[in-house]
Order: sequence, then C-alpha cells, then structure tokens
Amino acid sequence: ESISLRNGGNDGLDLIKVLVQIDGTVTHTIVPEGGADYIRLDTDYVDTKEFCTSGIVSPTAHTTATLTLSSVIISDTGYYWCVITYEDIKAITSDIIRVFIEGVITPPVHTVGDLGESATFTAVFTGQTTTSAPTWAKKALTTGASYDANIPRSTITQAYDSSTLSWTSKLVISTLETADEAAYACTIIYASSNQKTTTDAALSVSHAAVEPAYGFVGSSLTLTAKITANEEATNIVWFKNSAHMTDTINNVYDVGTGVTTSEIVFGSAVSAGDITTYKVTAVLDIAKIIVQSPEITLSQITITENPTGGDYIVGGQGTLTCKFGPSTVSTFATPTIKWVRTTDNFEFAGTIEDTFDDPGYTSLMKIFPAAVGDAGIWKCVVTLQDFTGSIESSTATVTVSGIITSPTSDNVVQGALVTLSCVASTLTEPTVVWKEGLSSENTVTAGSGTSITNTYSGTSFTSVLIFQYTVSTTDTYVCEVTDSSTTYTSSKANFTPLVITSQPAAVIAKSGDSQAGPISCTASDHSSLTISWFKGSTELTDTNKYSFSTTSGVGEMTVINDVNIDDAGDYYCKAEYALNGNFNGGSLTSNSGTLDIISIVDEPSILTLLFDTGIFNTAYSLPPCVAIGPKEADTAIWTSDADLTATTSTKTYDPNTKKTTTTLSWASIPNDLSGSGYICTITYDANSVITFRMMEPTSKGFVTHPTSVVQSGTAVTFTAVVDGSLSSILYQTILWYGVIPGSAYYVSLSGVDGYTITVPTEASLTSELQIDTTSVTADLYTAYVAGIYVTSSTMAYSTEAYLYKREITTSLFGHTYSLPGTAYTITCTYEGDATDSLKWYKDDVEIEQIAGKISSQNTYYQNLKQVSTLFFESSTASDSGYYKCRAITTDSTVTVDSAATYIGFPRFIPPSTLYTTVGSTISVSCTLELDTLLQSSFSSSASYLVRDSTSISTLNLISGSTTSTTLLLAANDVLLNSASLFSPAVSYKCKGYFTGNNIPFYSATFDIRQLEITTAPSDVNTIAGVSVTFTCSASSPTDYTADINFYLSADPITALTSGGDYTVSSITTTNFIATKTLSRTATTDESFKCAVVYSSLAVVGGSNIVTSSPASINILANTGAATATLNGYDGVALTLSCAFSYTPTSITWSKDNILVDTTANSGYEKSSSAPNHYLKIVSPQTSDAGSYTCVADYGTATVSGTVTTLAIKGFSVVPTYTKVGADAAFTMSCTISAGLGTSGNLEMYRAHPSFISGWATVTTGGLITMDLEAKELQIKTDSAPSSNDKVNVEFYTSQDAKIGSLEINFAATLTYQVSGCHSSAVTFPSPPTTDLEKVWRITEKADHTELYIHCNDELVVTLTYSGVANCGSTYNDDSAKIKFAADDTASDSYRIVDPPTSVMSQTLTNSVQALEYTKSTAVNDDLGSYYCSADSRTVVSQAADLVIVGITTDPAAVVGQVGGTATFSCSARSDTAASGFTWHDKNGAITVDNSKYVETREFDVCSCDTFLSTSILTINDLTTTDGSNSNYKCVAIYGSISTESADVPITFRYDDFPVVYARKDDPSELKCEWTDKSVVAATLTIELFYKETLDGSWIQVSGTPSNHELSFSIDPTPMSLGDIYWKCESSIGGVTYTKEMQMIVVEESVSPVIVQTFTSGVGDSTFTCKFTANGAVSAASVSWYKEDIEIMVNEGGKVVIYALDYNQADGSTESVLEIVKPTVEDEGNYHCEATYGTSPSKTYSGDKGNLWEDCVAGQYLDPSTGCQPCPADEWSLAANAASTCTAC
Repeated sequence: ESISLRNGGNDGLDLIKVLVQIDGTVTHTIVPEGGADYIRLDTDYVDTKEFCTSGIVSPTAHTTATLTLSSVIISDTGYYWCVITYEDIKAITSDIIRVFIEGVITPPVHTVGDLGESATFTAVFTGQTTTSAPTWAKKALTTGASYDANIPRSTITQAYDSSTLSWTSKLVISTLETADEAAYACTIIYASSNQKTTTDAALSVSHAAVEPAYGFVGSSLTLTAKITANEEATNIVWFKNSAHMTDTINNVYDVGTGVTTSEIVFGSAVSAGDITTYKVTAVLDIAKIIVQSPEITLSQITITENPTGGDYIVGGQGTLTCKFGPSTVSTFATPTIKWVRTTDNFEFAGTIEDTFDDPGYTSLMKIFPAAVGDAGIWKCVVTLQDFTGSIESSTATVTVSGIITSPTSDNVVQGALVTLSCVASTLTEPTVVWKEGLSSENTVTAGSGTSITNTYSGTSFTSVLIFQYTVSTTDTYVCEVTDSSTTYTSSKANFTPLVITSQPAAVIAKSGDSQAGPISCTASDHSSLTISWFKGSTELTDTNKYSFSTTSGVGEMTVINDVNIDDAGDYYCKAEYALNGNFNGGSLTSNSGTLDIISIVDEPSILTLLFDTGIFNTAYSLPPCVAIGPKEADTAIWTSDADLTATTSTKTYDPNTKKTTTTLSWASIPNDLSGSGYICTITYDANSVITFRMMEPTSKGFVTHPTSVVQSGTAVTFTAVVDGSLSSILYQTILWYGVIPGSAYYVSLSGVDGYTITVPTEASLTSELQIDTTSVTADLYTAYVAGIYVTSSTMAYSTEAYLYKREITTSLFGHTYSLPGTAYTITCTYEGDATDSLKWYKDDVEIEQIAGKISSQNTYYQNLKQVSTLFFESSTASDSGYYKCRAITTDSTVTVDSAATYIGFPRFIPPSTLYTTVGSTISVSCTLELDTLLQSSFSSSASYLVRDSTSISTLNLISGSTTSTTLLLAANDVLLNSASLFSPAVSYKCKGYFTGNNIPFYSATFDIRQLEITTAPSDVNTIAGVSVTFTCSASSPTDYTADINFYLSADPITALTSGGDYTVSSITTTNFIATKTLSRTATTDESFKCAVVYSSLAVVGGSNIVTSSPASINILANTGAATATLNGYDGVALTLSCAFSYTPTSITWSKDNILVDTTANSGYEKSSSAPNHYLKIVSPQTSDAGSYTCVADYGTATVSGTVTTLAIKGFSVVPTYTKVGADAAFTMSCTISAGLGTSGNLEMYRAHPSFISGWATVTTGGLITMDLEAKELQIKTDSAPSSNDKVNVEFYTSQDAKIGSLEINFAATLTYQVSGCHSSAVTFPSPPTTDLEKVWRITEKADHTELYIHCNDELVVTLTYSGVANCGSTYNDDSAKIKFAADDTASDSYRIVDPPTSVMSQTLTNSVQALEYTKSTAVNDDLGSYYCSADSRTVVSQAADLVIVGITTDPAAVVGQVGGTATFSCSARSDTAASGFTWHDKNGAITVDNSKYVETREFDVCSCDTFLSTSILTINDLTTTDGSNSNYKCVAIYGSISTESADVPITFRYDDFPVVYARKDDPSELKCEWTDKSVVAATLTIELFYKETLDGSWIQVSGTPSNHELSFSIDPTPMSLGDIYWKCESSIGGVTYTKEMQMIVVEESVSPVIVQTFTSGVGDSTFTCKFTANGAVSAASVSWYKEDIEIMVNEGGKVVIYALDYNQADGSTESVLEIVKPTVEDEGNYHCEATYGTSPSKTYSGDKGNLWEDCVAGQYLDPSTGCQPCPADEWSLAANAASTCTAC
C-alpha cells in the first residue's frame, strides 16, 4: 500500500495496519508538504533510528521519503513511522504504521511424553479474523511419509488475538501410546489462499528401543539401545535370547532430548551363537513404569549371493557378482570390497562396480575385454570400517576361451606355400575347422597339398594350416575352434594376391611381314617383380629376334625380324616375385597369347579325276582347299570356266587347328563336264590366299538300276546294268548286297545260299541277282542294292530295290466282346507295296466314317509295313459283327483280306428301385441280353451283385440258359442288415465275366431304398413338471408320405392323439423325411414308441410297418436323505455319500457353496457306484469342517443331493518334519482343536520313521524271527472288503512250538479271529473305514495279557486275554517267531519295527490343550515319526519325521609310509544323500586338488532304506608333514546341517629304505630308521637282519636303537657281488612292519689304461671305464674328469660317449672318453665317476689314466708326469742318427 500524509503533524498518531505475505515487499511512502532537509524512517516507537537522508530540496517541492523492505520475514513485523525535519527547526512525524507478515510466529517444539499421560503442541500464526482456523496433522517419522489429519485421542483449541492479529492453536493428545510417536505440524490457510505450515515437531513417548546392529563372526561388537522419556532411565538390563547379559554396560543421559543411551560391549569376538535376539528393559522412576524394547535380531553380515564362474570369450565381457549384507539391518557402514584371485593372491585392478542394494551391497567384477590372463579362481573379500575380520565369498572359477591369435593377412603369390596360424585358449582339447570364402562358406580339408597341424597343451591350442595358393583359392580365411558346444571364430585373414591381371592377347601377322606384335601381359606391380617371356617351354632371350620391356607391371614382347610361319605359336609371360613377408615368394605364369601367321597349308597337287557318280544317289566333292589363319576365313570362293550351277560349295573351320577348309560338291555329276579346271580363293580381312587348279573330269556310271518286285513263285530276279564305256575296267567289280531291316547296313550276298549272282561280260555289263524264295524269306532283308568300285577302295551304289510278301493280319482273332458305351480299337498290319491301300469291312460291307462310331482310320508306313487302326468311340450292341481288313493294289487288280474277327457287346438290364427294411431278406435280379455267338463263352457262375465296387452276393441263373439270348440272374436271400447299405451315396449294379477273361462288364446302377425310422424317440431325463417332446422321423419315398403314430409301451394298440396330457403334431415332410412330434408334461416315469406304416407301398422281403424301440421319461430326483450329520477325526480318512435316481452325467461336490476341485486337490477322491456317489477326504483337517452338498448333472437338468454337515475332531497344530544334526536340539509340538473337549489324555508318540520303509514281500511257509512283545508286526495290504482275502499270521515260541494264530478276513464286513480265543470270526468292535490300502499293526503287551490290532494309526482291537476263555493260557508264552499262512494274499508286504513309544503325556484341561516335546540334544534313539493322539487314541494327528543327521562310520587311523598313500573313509546317514563333504586336518579345510588330495563319494541305500553317503579321501605322496597335520576328520553336509566325525591321525613307519650301494673294499653301513620321531621310543621295537646268500638264513644284528635308529657296519669285500641281503623289522601297537632290501655292490671292472701317448694333432686318444653291479643294476650317470675337473660334453674337442653298452645283461655300465687330435693342452690324468641311485645316490670314482705327448730325443716317458729328460749317461746316438733313450 502507499499512504500519503499531508499536514499530519505530531498529534496524528492514527494506527495504520498493513498485512503482507512473508517474503513479499512492503512499500510505504510518506509525502509531506514542502521540501525537507532530511528524512528519518524509524522502526522503533521509542528509539528513533535514522534510515536514510536526502538533500535539501526546493521549498516549493514535495519531499517524498520511501522505505522499501525486500524479502520480508516474520522479524520485520513492527511499528514504522517517518520523521521529517525542516532546517532543524521544525520536525514532522508521520502516523505510525504496523506491519504484519503472514506466517508462523511460533512453531510447535519437540515434546516427550510418558505412556498414559498427555502431550501438548502449540503453534502461533499471524492472521486476521477472516483467516480460517489452523489445522493439525501428523506423519510417521520415516522419510517420504505423508500427513494424516486423523490424530487419535486429540483435542484442538484455537484463540485469535485481534490486537496482535495472531492465531494461537493448541493440540493436546491424551493417554499417550507408543503409536503416537510421530511428527506433528500445524497449517493455516489465508484469505489470499496462501498456506503456511509449521516445521514438524516430534512427539516421543517414553519407550526403549535397541538399534539394529550387524557384524562379522569373529569381529568386535557394541549394541546400542535408546530409552526415550522425560527422565533418565535407571536399572537398564540387557537380555540375549531372553537370558540376562553380564557384559559391560555404558549408560549416558541427554537432558536436552530426554534420551538415555545404553551400550553393551561384547567381552569377546562375535561368535555364531551371538547371532540371536536382544532386548533391553529400563525403569522410569518418576513415571513409575518399566519400559521394554522390542526384540531385535543381531544381523550378521553374510554373503547372500556367491559369485559363479564361467567360461568367457577372449575379447568378450564377463561379470562376477557378489552380494552381501545383513539379515535385518537396512543400512551399515560403507564396506571395502576387493576381488582376489586365490591362485596367485592377485587383486583385480579392472572395473569393479559396487552399488547399495538395500539392505546390502552388490559388487560386480567386470572383465572386459577378457584375456587369458584373467583366468583363475576368484573370490570377493569384504571388510567394514571399525570392524575386525572380514568375510569371503566362495570361489568362482573363471576360464577364458576364444581366439588369442588370428591368422594374419599378407601378400601372396600364385603357387606360393601359405602358412596360417590360429591360437586359441580352450578348456578341453577342441576341434578346429578352417574355412575359406567371403562368407566362410567352404570348409578346408587336409590332403592334396593341404596340411592342418594341431597341438594342445594345457589350455593353449594352436592350429597351423599350410597350403599352396592358387588364383582360384579364396582370398579370405578364418579358423573356427569348437570347445564342447562353443565355437570361436577368428578374424579374417585377407590375402592381397599378386596375380596376372592382364593376359596376353592373340596377335595376327602375315608370313613375310617385318614385325609381329607386341604381345603384352600385366602383373600386380611390386618392387621385386621381373617378367620373362616364353614360347612353349623355351625362354626367349634372343634380342635380335625379339624385343622386351617392363613398365609398372606391364611386360611386352615383339617379334622384330623375319616373320614366318615358324613364328606362329603360343607365347606367355612369367612374373617372378621375391617376397620377404609372411608368405613365400614365387612366380606367376600367364595364359598363352597366340601369334597367328596367315599361310597356305597342304597345297595339293593338280589332279585329273575320273568321275563315276553319274546318276548315283551319292554326291561327290573335289579335294579340299585349306588355309591356316588366326580365325575362320571371311570368305572361300570357287571359280571356274565350267558351269558351276549344279555345284555346292562349303566352308568349315576347325578352331583347334585354326584351319579353314572349303570344298566344291555335286549332287549328281553330269555325263560331260567342260572347262579347264577349278580355283578357290580364301580371304582373311584384306589378305587373300589363292590355291590350286583341277583339270577336266569325265562322268560315267549305271544305266539300269534294280527295281522292286512282289514275291511270287519260287524265285525272283533283280537286274543292274553299267555304262558300256567302263567295260574294260569295271565289269568285274559289280557286287550285290542285302540291307538289314531297320538299319542302313549292307551285307554282301556273294556265295550266300539262296542267292545267285550272274557275272557281267565285256559285251553286256549286266548283272542279275536271283533269289530262291523257297529257302529265303522275303523279310530277311528290307532291300537289295548293286555296287561298283570306282577306285580300288571306293564304291558307288545303285538305288535300292524291295521284295514284298503281301501278308495282312489284325490284332484280334476269333470271338471277343466289349461293353457297350466303351471305346474300342482294332489294329491291322499289312506287309506289301507302300502304294497299296487298306480298308475296313464289317460283315463284308466297307465301313464308312460314322460320327460317334468309327472316328478314325489311320494308315502309316513302318519298315515295309502299313498299320491301320479301327477305333470305336462309343460302342453299342448294334456294333456286334464280323470285322476284317483288306489291302488293295493301286490298279485294284489284287486284294488281300485279313481273317474275320467277331466282336460282341452284351448288356445287363438292372431292376428298378427296390424298397425294403433293415434286416429283411430280398432277391435282386438282373437281365442279361447276350449275342448268340457269345452265349457259350459267358460264365453264369461268375456273376455278382456289386455294392460300391465290392461284390456282396453271387448272381444265380434263374431263367434262360447259356444258349439263350436273354438270361435272368438274381442274388437270392441277400440279408440287408445295415442301414448304411441304403445310404444315398450307395449304388448297386450287376457284374459278369466271360470264360477265360478276367475283364468284368456291368449293368447300369440302381438303388435299394431303406424304409426306416431315421430319428427315433430317445430317453429324456427331466425333473417333474417340465414339458418334454419326443420326435419320430422316417424315410418317405418320392410322392409318398409315411403314416406315423405314437403309442404307450403298455398299450401298443391305441395311437395317442392330442388332448389331455398329450400334444401330437401333424406330419411334415422335408427331403423325403416325414416327421411327427409328441409333447408331454412329465409327472411320473413313462415309456413311448412310434410306428411307421407304408400302407400302399410294395416292400420287398419285409413288413410295411416299422416300429421304434421304447423311449422313456425318467424323472430325476434325490433318493438319499435331505440332510445328514457326520463327525470326523483329524487325519483319519472319511467318506461322504449321496444317492440319485438314474445315472447322472457327472457329480460335483461343494463345501460351503464353494466347488470342491477333486482333480487339482489330491486330498479329495470322488467315486460312484450307482445309485450311490461318494466323496472321500483322504486326510481331514479341522479346516475341512463345513456343509457339503453333492449335485448330479444329467446334461438336461441338475439335481441337488444330501446336505451333510461335517465336524472334525483333530489337531490345529501337528508335528512338522524336522532334520537336525546329532547332538542338536529339536522340538515337536501339537495342539488339539476346539472340538475335542478337555477329557482324557493328550499323548505324543514316536513311531517307525516313514522314510525308512523296510517293506518285504509276504511269503508263506518260513519262520521269521520276531519278538511280538517287543516289536510290532506291520502288514500292508491292498485287499478290499468283499474280496474274501485273508491275512493269516501264526505265532511260535523260540523252540518253534506254535502258540496260535490271528486271521483278518476281508468279507463284506471285515472280521478277525484269534485261535484259542475265538471259535469263529468276530466283527471289529471299532470297524476301520473301507479304504483299499491299509497298514495293519499287530503287537502284544509285554506281560502277555493283551493283544493290540491297529488299522493304520487307529486302534480297532484291544483283546484282553483274561476276558476270553482259554486266551490267557494259550498266549502266555513268549512269541519269538511268526509265519504267514498259505491263504495270505500274494500282493501283501510286511515289516517288523519298534512299536510306537509314548514320549510325552498330559491330562487335558482347560489350560492344557497342547504338548511341546523338546530335547536339547538329539540322539539316535530320537529318530522316528512323531504324532499325537487324544480322545483315547481315537483321534490321531498327522505324523512327521524327525531325521537325525549323523556319522555312522568314523574314519580309521592310518599308518602310512613316506611316498605312499593314506585313505580315510567316512559315512553318514540321513533321509537324503549328503549334499557334500569336506575334509579337515588340524590346519583347517583341505582343498581337494585331485592330485595330492583325491576325494570320491559313494551313495547307497542300505537295507533299512536310509541314505548312506560315503566320502573317501586319498592322500598321495605322503610326507612326514602329513603326519604332523594329524587330526583328520570329515564333515558331512546336508544343506544347512552338518555333522563331524571323530579326529584320527596318520602315523608313520620308517621311510622307504633307499637302495644301499657299496663298493668292494669299502665297508658300508646298514641302517633302520623310524622317521616319525614323535613315537614314544618305549613303544617301538627295531630289529636288523642280514644274510649272505639269497637262500641263506637271516642273521640278526645285535644292538640297541638310538634316536629311533639301528645301524650295522658290514664289509662286502669277502663276499661276491649280490650276496648281501638285509631287512628291517619294526613293531608298534602290536603291528610289525617289514622291509627287505638287497645291497648293491659296485666295482670298476675295466679301468682306463694307465698311460697313453699321442703325436700332437695326429690321431685320437680314447679312455674306457666300466662299472659292474649285482642285480643287473646300471649306473644312473657317468662323468669324466681331467685333473679332478669335470669335462663337459664336446669340451675342447673331447667327445664323451656316455652309456656305451649301457644296461648290458650283466648290469655293467661302460663309458668312453674320446679326445680328438689331442695337443699338449690335453696332457694330464683322466678318470671317470659312476653315480648309482637317485634321492639318495652314491658316486664311485674309477682309477686314473694318463695322457702324454710323444717324447722327443733325450726324453723318456714317466707314467705319472709325462716326458722327462734322460740322464746324460743313459742315452746314445744310434747309427741312423735317431736319438732315443735307453732304459732308464
């Protein structure tokens, strides 16, 4: 607002109130008269403060002072005025204004209240009377909670102060509860719609709470509790699992918050037993109350999800996941997470993602890209700040598989050898496939120059592909490595092939040209490329003949001198590369480019020819004209001065030889030819070649050709005549030939029988061929021809002449038939002159073309034969007659007829439609019209009545005979007993045959129509009062309506009509079906039928009245009781029943109007036995009590049955399946349901456990040991009531004396009989229910006074012997054996178990309604099935097994031997197989590595049907450390339950004795040592023996063991090799251990020669040593020494040949030292040393040999020191001037 004041003066103190929004802006403007020197704005009524000053302004102007408050807050609320001063003389004070800010003046504050008291919150707001009163709401003290205006037990008071413009609101909550703890806030809404809410104020109600806690097992721990109250809490007590704690408690009280904090510090590290519940109690003295916290469970930080390993792909990504967190606490200190590889303790340095996933953490170890180095066994390790210890996940094995190294790309030369390598990492040895192609579509296989070599070591796999590269080879290769089912594919290796990119092209040149070419080729350019040229296999190097060039991969070659025909040929280039890359270099050879030289080839000599073709049919050609060139010649033209009109020229080209050939030919050469000759010209482009000339020919030939003849008489003659001018040279060359039929082969007839040839003479060049037709058939040859030689090797032939027989035949003979209406064909074949014609005749009349009868007459010529067909398109009976074929010569002078064939067409005439009824016997007749000539061939005994192509009856001849033209045939007495015989789709016809012919003929089809009731009335199920309708329909022939009537079954005479209770419709007919209906309102059961009368219709073989079967009205009703009441027992099967009239379609049951699903719920079994229907509840529970109803569904109606009210007496709590470890605690509980009342006892029993079956099949005749007083006999049988099966058991004493027997009889009413007690069978006093499968339990009281029989768990008989005569005396003996009698059912089984034992019993009272059987330590005897009973054992609860997991076989102590093995076996039993085993020594769990430690497991079901799980641990390569790690035990794991075996040790006897080696003349020590020094010496005996021969006696060495050792020194010198044997015997704990040994004695049998000399640089020197040991033992190694320094192999030219003749049969080891061309440096002494044995070993030195250089003049040889100077007086000069020493 702005307020302007004029002349306000000091006396105007009017209050102006301004109300604005908080965080808004207040502007108040004072505008006084005149100008002011300065302006003061004050905010305090008493203390004036100057805010601002303005300069002096003009007196006439107004002075305006403005105070602006920006972003106002509640503290800006107050009084504001302005003081305006003029020249310090006159001051004007403005009116006072008060500013109010919308908002919270005073918020509510945190309040602590005591339980049952009240708490008050107050809030103050600025406001006006028009402002709505404030409201209160609360919300939970959790993040994200919302406000709720519903505050229980609260009162709100409001007060408005107009002087302060403020609202005061109070919230009072009475009778505080802990549920009132919340955050409270107050809200006001202003007229401006602005809303202000106070800050939250928390209400704490005095209470105690233990803060959630967490920790590691093994870490330190402090628990904290906070007690909130208006006072300090005292007497604070901590409880652990409801037990008082005595650990140190620290309590601190905060007066400001009213919270007492209590901390309890665990005195030791957290153990597994500390993971339990905790609570705290405290006393509030002032409030006079005790507060108790809720129990919290100490949350253990555990691994909730262990990582699982995997096989990752090289370059791919793998992730290991580890989740951990507390079991109850939602937050905890930020952890430190590491991933460690256990195999090398390497900490993963890659990507690790840790995320908080309330209430725990998830850590992801991301392996990317995966490499082989990432493989290993990984685990995650978690540590927490301020906590000692850590937790670790289980390990996860990571393997990395895939391609490590792919094949590489490179240049490659055609033909080069290519090597590609592919390296992969795989878990198992893989398979590899090399593939080629852009899409890797082709598989590379080894062979034909391609090899694939694969190696696999550890997890590394290498495949090497080697092949020879060709241009056709694909340029892309990959390898595919498959490990198990995973395939890894390498990257592609792409080749850059070095190839010939441009091939040499063909070049054309003409012989004589100056240059040919160039010919060029192009190859991939490369710095090492060279190109050379070849013609054929010869490299071209002659630079005078050729020029060569190579530029940028293009090579050229040109013929530069003397182009001729020899230059023609194929030229190619060879590109050679010298590569240094991954692939070998090589060379490429181009295709050939052809140099073509155009030239004449094979020019013939000029010829003069005698032409002899004349008028022959063969043509003649001149010799060819041939030229060679690069392609086919463009033209080839013949020219001549003779007439070429009658000639034909040809041009052919052979691309292989590149030759163009042209010929000139005559079809018939004229007799006289003129002209000087013939010339051919061949042209290639502009190049022409002119070839040879041919001289004038002469034409001569046959003048008369042979002509065709028709065979007649005994002979025929063919004549041929040759031109007379040829008589001098050709008359004697005329020959005759026959032509083979169907071919063009000529056969010479000279000298052939039956053929006579006349030889021509000079006067008459005529030759005749005479054929004797009596011996030669006309069809032997199809034609005859004469021939003459025109040259010595060339023959010309006359035209062919033919010989005809004129014979005619048809395809049919005699009499035949065909069905009328079918197509029919006759074929006629004629051998004769092709000019003769064929015609057809019927009954000697020529057949003309008649439409529909004779459709074609086709004549054609084939191998001198004419064939004509006569075709009947649709035959009729009128077509019957004689048919023949006739051949007629052209001049009609000769005719030839075929034999006549008779064709007949019989006809069956069917009957008209027949009417009959089902079951009738009828006669069906057909009439056969038969041509007279076919009568004798008709078979009347092979005719049938056919239905749908199936013969159903034989047709018998009724009238006429086989000589009649009309026959009546009938199928008599055909019983038509199926309605389907008369369906509309069924047709009938008659079928017949002719004798000897299997082709049938048929009549036309005809119908047999059924007169029948098609829809008969059917039974109707309905309820009373419902109208029902019956329908009757019957077949009705055309134009005829059947008469239909209804009758009562009881009155078949009177037809029912409409009126009264009945309504009868009129008859309607549709599609020849007549229908009538009868309607009736049902009241009682009734029966109807309908009758159909065909009064005016002739019916064959049956009645004209058809009657239906009776149809009933069945009134559906509940025939059982309306209601029923049934009491059941918890767990005891019971059955509900109901009954209905007639049989319903289905029965459903409902409980309390809810459908009972008997299919999905196995607890219900539904059955029916009309008229009764049952619902069996297999094991009722108290929840099964209720109202049950059954409903019968009849399809058309439903009927409700008996309503049964079921009450269940039983247990609301029953024992539950429990599995515990040995010595662990367990509890079994049960609570009765309300229906049992409070009378009697509530008992808990332990019975035979259900998971241990032990059932055996009942067999009769043999005695079975069983103490009836101590054990219980259980018999399981599937016998049912009324089966009359029996269970018969006989009882015997231990001396096999029979005591008595018990028999249970499954009659309609079950009975039992005890011999000696009952004279006959008696019914059960408590009869069991009629379930099929029962377990009968039989036992006797220990004092022989009572016999008990249970059916399942229900006691049905208690037979007190004293109450029955003679019972007591009969059964007073101990029953020690039983036997099953012979009449027992074979399907029974039995077992003998401990009877149920009562473990707890209490009398039922109002306060005792339950049992809780608890034991702190489970023992084996607690194993069993627990159940409860009440109401004198008539009510039995469900049973549940207590399974005790325990060790059945502890591992046994092992006495081991160093280097040997130790085996422990441990067995445990439960109702399931063990999920795992772990083995431990004193250092903790043993890691099974399948090398040092090997574990195998066995699972078996023992005779008692419990699972026996066995773990066998084998420790290999034993060392004494394995003994020091004793206390071996196994832990069997069953899920969360584990059980431990006893600890056992490994004790050691002495180590395996090393082989003792001795050297002759060197005494050796024999020693026995027990290596386990921890064995008390007093418990150990050690004895040592030796003998000097294998068969000798052992000699004991005297002496006392010291430090678990016994030694003896023996000298092998006097003994021969192999004569010393010895043994050690040690005894401990009654067990003796023996070790026998042989002493190996070694001697040097061959020593190096004592001294050798050499000439420097000439020859070789050799030393040999040989060692021999007994037992054929060879040395492990041999070494040579010079001056006691070992000589290395080949050192300084010395060749050491070790093991020469090594391992010889005598056990010797020989070694040779060869010194090649020794010099003075090689002088010295040499010896060898042989080493025997390993770990330990012994080395023997041989004797020494010396090597010295040859001495010179004045020296002598000293074996030990070499050449020494001779003494002056001991040498002389010999005559030959050679100096030498004499003997010194």
